[in-house]
Amino acid sequence: AIKNVRSASQGGFFNEDFVVDNANTLLSNPKLAAKFDALAAAKKEKRTVRISYHNRVGEISERDIQPYAFVLSNNNWYVYANCLRDKALRLFKISRITHIILLDVRYQIPAYEKEWNLWDPTQKEKVRITLNVKEPARYDVEEWLGIENVTRSQDGRHYIAQGEVYDNETTLRKLAG
Repeated sequence: AIKNVRSASQGGFFNEDFVVDNANTLLSNPKLAAKFDALAAAKKEKRTVRISYHNRVGEISERDIQPYAFVLSNNNWYVYANCLRDKALRLFKISRITHIILLDVRYQIPAYEKEWNLWDPTQKEKVRITLNVKEPARYDVEEWLGIENVTRSQDGRHYIAQGEVYDNETTLRKLAG
C-alpha cells in the first residue's frame, strides 16, 4: 500500500520501494492536484466516485469509477479504474475530469492475477527508428531511448540514436518536439 507522506498538492509521496516527485506536474496546477488528492483519498478508502469526464474528442460523460492505481506517463497523470458504466478497467486522464463526487459505495481491488492492460492494445505495434541527433538534444534522446542506444557518429559531429518505439500519436508528438 502507498503511504502518503504528503498529498499530491504538497508535491509527492513515497513508500519503502519508490518515491514520486509531483512538483512539475501537480504543484504548478492546483486544480489538478486537488483532483488527484480527491481520487487518492477515494482509493485509500475504497470508495466509488462519480466523475464528469471529457474524452479527447470533446464528448462529456458521467461515470462511476473505482480507482485502482495512478499512472504517470509523459508528464500526464491518469487514474486506472474500474468503470461501472463500461464494466471494464479503463485509464482516465485526470486533467480531463471536471467534477468528482465521493459516493458511499465500497469496493475491493482484485488480486493481481493477470497483467493489467493500461494502454489501448491497438497501440502496441512497435517500429524501429534511427535518428541523427545534435548535441543539444542528445540527453533527451538518451532518456527516451536509453543511453546505450545513442552513439557518437564516425565524424564526431552528431549522434546516432536507434531504438524501438510505439507507432502511435505519442511517439509522433515526441519526434516533432
